[in-house]
Amino acid sequence: MKKVLSWAVAGAFGLLLIFLSFYVLTFGYHPITTPIDILPNKKDPHAIWAEFFTMLAGFGGILSPFISLATIYFLYGQVLAQREDVEKQKTRDEVASEFKELHGMIFEWAEREISGEVIRAGLASCLKSNQVYDLEITSSNEGFIFQWAKVPNEDSIHEYVCKIEIAKTGTLAQWIAKANKILTENNFCLYQVVDEEQNYFPMLATSLAGHLKSLLMFAKKAHVIGVDKTSIKFRLQYYRDLADLLHKARLLDDMFLDQYDALISSCSD
Repeated sequence: MKKVLSWAVAGAFGLLLIFLSFYVLTFGYHPITTPIDILPNKKDPHAIWAEFFTMLAGFGGILSPFISLATIYFLYGQVLAQREDVEKQKTRDEVASEFKELHGMIFEWAEREISGEVIRAGLASCLKSNQVYDLEITSSNEGFIFQWAKVPNEDSIHEYVCKIEIAKTGTLAQWIAKANKILTENNFCLYQVVDEEQNYFPMLATSLAGHLKSLLMFAKKAHVIGVDKTSIKFRLQYYRDLADLLHKARLLDDMFLDQYDALISSCSD
């Protein structure tokens, strides 16, 4: 828009020079620089000035419609630019609000208190499906204790060589960390659904991973439309450890983690 206005001013100045040159070439004198005594018809200075301003009036009459159109066009462009700015700001506010709400929802999911029964049921199913020997599950006020042997004991002496303790309660994030530890140390995957009614831990963990994917999607959108980078970086970094837990649980792939870290780095620039 500024370029258009600059061209309009330059055009007006150019037309003024054209009319002035035409006036000088046609009448052979200039109202300011030409002395009266060398004029062929000895015109009075007032007449010369009258002709000159008449020429300017004609020039103004011809140019004024174009100036009016340029002004209208400029003002119309300003209105469109302001409207576009308002729409962009509205979109930024909406995305920032949704981004904030999703951040809060993930916090509620990750920090919600869940009974140890969620893990107990899944772990019991894993142990039974792996045909461990002399499985014994005991409960106490603190939680549950799983003990079993890797090989059958022919002497019927219960020498348990494997043991896992499960707390009575914990947050979903804590249970994911516990499930990852069991997967690493004992090779039992608790993220496989065996019984949806008793073992709904896989559903909770998968849903949490899905929420983190949505968080990354909204973060990308917020970054593109100009939402405050500090806010985006803070919310992504807040769940970086949780993303790593879900990645170790094989619920988030390497590509997700790479994009997650790349966006954090981009918001740091």
